[in-house]
Amino acid sequence: MNDLNDIVVIGCGGHSRFVISMALDNKFSIKGLLDTKKDFDESETIMGYKVIGSLDLANDLYQKGSKYAVIAVGDNILRENIYQKLIDIGFNIPNIVHSSAYVDNSSSLGEANVIGPNAVIGSKVKIGNNNIINTGAIIEHQSELGNGNHLSLSAVLCGNVSISNNVFIGANSTIIENISISDDVVIGAGTTIIHNIEKKGALMVGNKARLIEK
Repeated sequence: MNDLNDIVVIGCGGHSRFVISMALDNKFSIKGLLDTKKDFDESETIMGYKVIGSLDLANDLYQKGSKYAVIAVGDNILRENIYQKLIDIGFNIPNIVHSSAYVDNSSSLGEANVIGPNAVIGSKVKIGNNNIINTGAIIEHQSELGNGNHLSLSAVLCGNVSISNNVFIGANSTIIENISISDDVVIGAGTTIIHNIEKKGALMVGNKARLIEK
């Protein structure tokens, strides 16, 4: 039987380094890594931890006693697909919150969220499942974040902002108060959003933001 603090890391890209350090900060022991690709490198180690198989091994690991997993994949769609697969198997996918992050007691979190160093989650914030809130990101009062979103480094939601699902918000972007953003929107690094984005899948760049037709 595995130790209750063992956790399996899903993903072997650059984001896995960030997630491994986060899991260690949360006192988990790394069971090993599963690559999202079938043709993984059997000799690969990441930060001293072995890549033990592909995602196809997840069910077998669960049956043998591994109950915890964390997803180390930045791409929103791929991460959401992996999340659903792991939930179907039965894995517990806990929130991984860095010890230096601030999460207000009045806020609420779903599961499978990764909240990085020095991130700030303000009062009455509601966060769904399977989101990445990266280093230094700020989600201020009464904002709501759906599922499968990625807030990159130092992104700021200024308050009462509503983000739907599978939205990517680039580094150092700012979304002013009382803004709503639809599903699958991509916001480029350094972009300032001052109007609602109702078009699903829109690509927004610039300061002030302009729509790039897809």
